Amino acid sequence: MIVGALIFGVGCGSGLIVGWVGGTLDSVGDIFEPANIIVNANFPDSVTAGEPFDLEVVVTDTKGEDRMIQDIDFSGSFCDNMTVDSVTPTPNSMTVDPAYHEYVFGNSLSASQSTTFTFRITPNYDGVFTGDITVYVDSYNSEYTPVSFVVSD
Repeated sequence: MIVGALIFGVGCGSGLIVGWVGGTLDSVGDIFEPANIIVNANFPDSVTAGEPFDLEVVVTDTKGEDRMIQDIDFSGSFCDNMTVDSVTPTPNSMTVDPAYHEYVFGNSLSASQSTTFTFRITPNYDGVFTGDITVYVDSYNSEYTPVSFVVSD
């Protein structure tokens, strides 16, 4: 009887572990699916230190399904030089430091449509600044576009 209980307990426990691992791996697999979005950045050709400009991030759905834009992140030397004055639409939260900017939205993106996020930015000093704009959708699948700014005095 003790042996039977032991076999039953091990069987149930291993079933729970196998189920948990399978469910976890299924969720992790979502991260590796293609984002199925196009990210474009629109900004002026000429940018002057101390003068604000608009940087538009246009996100287009290519999956043909309603989506959720989780957040938009900026990285690279771009972050070190730029002060973000405002964001439209307003993010739910943000983290801003010299190496990394994260703007959390949770906004919907309709199937096969585009939506635009406008960042009002003031460059602090002159030079060449580069970085990436990464957009995360749904289960944090992402797509990015590189940017490069030449800021003059």
